[in-house]
Amino acid sequence: MGDWDSLGVSPSGAQLTLERDKVRSDFYFALRAAHARGARELLAYGVTGGRPDHHLASLQDLAEAATWRGVTATTAMDAHGQYALLNSASGRRGLQLRLKRGQIFSVMAWSGPARGVVIAGAARYLLAGMPLAPGSRGLSNLALGGEVRISVRTGGLLVFVGK
Repeated sequence: MGDWDSLGVSPSGAQLTLERDKVRSDFYFALRAAHARGARELLAYGVTGGRPDHHLASLQDLAEAATWRGVTATTAMDAHGQYALLNSASGRRGLQLRLKRGQIFSVMAWSGPARGVVIAGAARYLLAGMPLAPGSRGLSNLALGGEVRISVRTGGLLVFVGK
């Protein structure tokens, strides 16, 4: 799916061609198409590289998709790690991670303030139901080796887990 502007030619095989002149990204339309076809878990590869504005827009589109009815997981993967979007509006309020000792992870408020944020388990910096505003608080936490549990009562979180 796409407008094929970065390829220069249309690929062969099954495809959906979009207009080049549009107000949303090709990735957004791909998410919508997957959701319309019944996808509940949206996993994206290759959407965070390249231009920083596209990287951020892709994460914002995944955050929006996290609020769509029936969506249970929105995740992006790249060479640096994994991005998971949590949103209380969708019901995906938390996740459990099995992390190696020394592994870096970040938990950030996304698309506004998050309330009731919990970071529990084998992490250097814990939170117990704290509010979290967009910004660097929650950046570069350190896993102590084992299970880390992250949850939000209201709002959205971006959880990044480094490789």
